[in-house]
Amino acid sequence: MEVYTYLILGLLLILAIYFLKSKKSSPIIVTDIICYPIKGCGAIHLNEGKISKYGFIEDRRWFLANDKLENITQRENPQIVKIQPRLVYSEEGKLTNMILSYEGMPDFNLEIKELKSEIITVPIWKNPVQSQDEGEAVSNWISDALKLDTRYHLFRCAGEWAVNKRKEYESAVSDDFKTMAPDAAQFLVVCEETFAETASKLPEYKRNDINIHVFRPNIIARGAPRPFDEEWWENFKINDVNFQGIGRCARCRVTTISPKTLEFDYHGEPVSTLRKINGNGVKGYFGMHCVKLNHGTVRLGDEIQVISRRKFPDI
Repeated sequence: MEVYTYLILGLLLILAIYFLKSKKSSPIIVTDIICYPIKGCGAIHLNEGKISKYGFIEDRRWFLANDKLENITQRENPQIVKIQPRLVYSEEGKLTNMILSYEGMPDFNLEIKELKSEIITVPIWKNPVQSQDEGEAVSNWISDALKLDTRYHLFRCAGEWAVNKRKEYESAVSDDFKTMAPDAAQFLVVCEETFAETASKLPEYKRNDINIHVFRPNIIARGAPRPFDEEWWENFKINDVNFQGIGRCARCRVTTISPKTLEFDYHGEPVSTLRKINGNGVKGYFGMHCVKLNHGTVRLGDEIQVISRRKFPDI
């Protein structure tokens, strides 16, 4: 009888271990790393992203502005997303050229030279940033590609601005956290589960006219235990890099631009749906704004270790 008892207990222990293993959550894995050298323009997908003081190296280091020094983003002209940059490095790893492509246009080869003394101040979200005009030739190329009646100038950031200058994040981080031309933070992290949930709730006409890239993430992950889980990540680690979540990303009308037609959605989707399923009726949230706490490298396939969680307020 005693032998049978031990056998039963052993069997129950094996079943318990199997059950616990089967219930263990799968790891959260990095599935895409994305850099946008020119704010609002085409993306570069990376196998690994090296992290500098401002975020991924060369991420939104350049931006477009008109003759009045007003920023040009997809809000003002969705067609700029068709300007596709490609970065060229020397054998020593120094950035030497940026090749710009646009359908129907010959490529433009921009040589990356040392910053000149002719530095001017250009506002980015009302924050003055020291910048350099990359010249008349590239301005003409961009204006011709987009068939503009006016001129767009390509500026390179020579300065920086503190993330906490944005009212939403003034108490989230110190002045030590800087960026160049992003709207709000050094990184935007989103999960595939969040996109799948959002897409499933969209009107039928929109479900085949959207992709995760309209949200302009820097890091895409898979394996979150639930949709919108990334919005709870207070501190997390990827490889040797520690990140701090600073706030949920309230989405603007850029996300309503159709990837197929580059026109704004008449009904304001997906923002309209996000306001209902992950918002407060006024704002809809998708993704997490983050800053890095140290330098390092993030690679495809890296596991994301969530260290601490908390509920972030609507902003």
